[in-house]
Amino acid sequence: MRTISRRTFLGVTLAAATLSAPLIARGLTASVWALPLHVVTGLAALGALGALWVRRYRVARMAAAAQVSLILWGWALGQYPYLVPPTMTIAEAAAPTLTLTVVLWVLPGGALVLFPSLAYLFRIFKGQPGRKDPLDTSSAALWVTDFPPGNARQMCTHRRRHHTPAAR
Repeated sequence: MRTISRRTFLGVTLAAATLSAPLIARGLTASVWALPLHVVTGLAALGALGALWVRRYRVARMAAAAQVSLILWGWALGQYPYLVPPTMTIAEAAAPTLTLTVVLWVLPGGALVLFPSLAYLFRIFKGQPGRKDPLDTSSAALWVTDFPPGNARQMCTHRRRHHTPAAR
């Protein structure tokens, strides 16, 4: 019964999408690239699920990102050549040639400023390997385990006596 209701829901959804957006529905079903794109998107989804099943989280993230990317490509190709169907095409929305040329010349200059700045920020906020973090509490975890649970007063007294800058 549950499978029938899912199939009915999917059928109603497909019919509603076809009626409300016929251009995109035609692009997603009748184009030459439609079937290969759907197959690859489905394989990416199955790959993400399979990777989660075997706890390969990095592979699952990459497969999920590929799936999202393929869905967006399908949407864009489904309404090609329109940017906003049915009134504005991609060619009509494009900037003038002079603007595109200036942008292409300015982008490398922006990258020369942006990428070193990002590297500097990552270096500062990520920290360097081998450098002790002053906020690291892993060393404090050793003395906390010396006391039975619920003995907070004894832990605080021990910390004041033995873990102050003067005691070091």
